Amino acid sequence: MTAINSNSSEIGAETKGGHLGRRYLSIVVTLLLALVGTIGATFGANAVAHNSAEKARQAFTTSSSQIASTLQLAIQHENDLVVSAGAFVTGNPSTSQAQFVQWVTSVQALKRYP
Repeated sequence: MTAINSNSSEIGAETKGGHLGRRYLSIVVTLLLALVGTIGATFGANAVAHNSAEKARQAFTTSSSQIASTLQLAIQHENDLVVSAGAFVTGNPSTSQAQFVQWVTSVQALKRYP
């Protein structure tokens, strides 16, 4: 009977060792999967953030260019009024305020240059 008892205890030890080995393996695999998932999520989030930052930078550049263009056009428009008024005054050096107001009305300066 001792032979049977020693035989069955060896089988029990192998079974316990097999379960422990599989358990450690599953824990290691689970930890590796979690680590790989975390690293993947970090890289993905970084890529999304970089892409969003690039889009924001492009939008800012486009918006800045549009604003600069609009301001440049407004300044040029105002310069046109100044040149026109200067030409009127140069051509009519002794003009009265009433004549100047009449010129402003005739060229629709207040409507065209608000």
